[in-house]
Amino acid sequence: MIEARFFNRDISWLLFNERVLEEAARDTVPLLERIKFLGIFSSNLDEFYRVRMPVLKALKYINKPADPDFDEHAALLQQANQLIYRQQVRYGQILGKQVIPQLKKNNIRLIYNEAIPKQLHQRVNEYFLNTVLAYLQPVTLDDEVVFFPENNKLYFFIQLVDDSKAEKMMVMNIPSDVLPRFLHAEIEGVTYVCFLDDIIRFNIDKLLGPAKITGCYSFKITRDAELDLKDEYSGDLSDQLEQQLKTRDLGLATRLLFEHGMPLRILEMIRVQFNLRYAAAVEGGRYHNLKDLMSFPVELPGLSYEPWPAVKAAGDDNTQPLSAIIADKDMIVHTPYQSYQTILRFFNEAANDADVEEIYVTLYRVASDSKIVNALISAAKNGKQVQVVVELKARFDEANNLKWAKKMKAAGVKIIYSITALKVHAKVALVKS
Repeated sequence: MIEARFFNRDISWLLFNERVLEEAARDTVPLLERIKFLGIFSSNLDEFYRVRMPVLKALKYINKPADPDFDEHAALLQQANQLIYRQQVRYGQILGKQVIPQLKKNNIRLIYNEAIPKQLHQRVNEYFLNTVLAYLQPVTLDDEVVFFPENNKLYFFIQLVDDSKAEKMMVMNIPSDVLPRFLHAEIEGVTYVCFLDDIIRFNIDKLLGPAKITGCYSFKITRDAELDLKDEYSGDLSDQLEQQLKTRDLGLATRLLFEHGMPLRILEMIRVQFNLRYAAAVEGGRYHNLKDLMSFPVELPGLSYEPWPAVKAAGDDNTQPLSAIIADKDMIVHTPYQSYQTILRFFNEAANDADVEEIYVTLYRVASDSKIVNALISAAKNGKQVQVVVELKARFDEANNLKWAKKMKAAGVKIIYSITALKVHAKVALVKS
């Protein structure tokens, strides 16, 4: 009998992301949508390094060579690394040889691996001095300085030689977490788009003075972000989660992504200085965090998908309460093709319906300004019994879920924390008086 085997979840994740990448290569996809797919691919890969790569590395080292699974786990890590390398090469080909030339044909010039054109010099200088300079924090490295590169943030590693011919090393942040990643300007019918990174490089002498800059290389560090909530924890799971969230971005480094051309001496210095001996050192391009392409600042007719407004769900005609409609006939809402407003209306009406005594709902990912949660809070304050199961390990939305759970609990909602919600479901109990 042939042994049944499952397809590995991590290889499946990477191959799915490769499928996302190939959408960026399709000529039938509108140009600006292709740029978004490039951003989505980059974001997914970052998440893989934050959540799954630590597991793959742990499996490799946990098992002993005598363990029959040892070879399989070691091969899995190698296969994942090979897939990622192949995808990154493909990424560069799609962006550099397909997308950027198509942008130029549409009078959009993305400044990518090239000098900032003279037409932009004045605009770039003004933006740097008036805005960017306020957020730059260069740090000189020496034996007494302890610097901790934050998770997934962008940095320059800078080599300088001062007047005494002594070499100095500095690290400087690229503040893309607080400033837009791109500056764009329309000049003589051409829309120029410039990376924040290049704006800083172009003006770096204004910040560092007369010292001679001998090297400037971008890098970023990705850290383990997996949460380890213990089932046997005796206290409140929300307290355990809150404590782990405080240190999530301080986890063990899983990847050092560095600019192509960085000298080996500098690379080793970074690995030693920031304790990155066990992180995968991955050579990339000049620009990291290309997930920011999802916020590409240009919109032109014909280069994106046409808006497709959602239609109202069948049976929702605003002439009677949804509870009355559902009592007569089941209703199903197909989002995003049908409007989500029907779902919001369902909870809003339930929160204020005198016939509703109890509300039960499971929430996985809660919006930052959730109308449903506000309706549940109103329902509790209106005297209804409201019980909500909140998923604690909602990938990178844990802090937001926890925030809303505390607000609901303060309003009288009974909160049950779940580590793994199998599905999202909602139920409103109608009790006729």
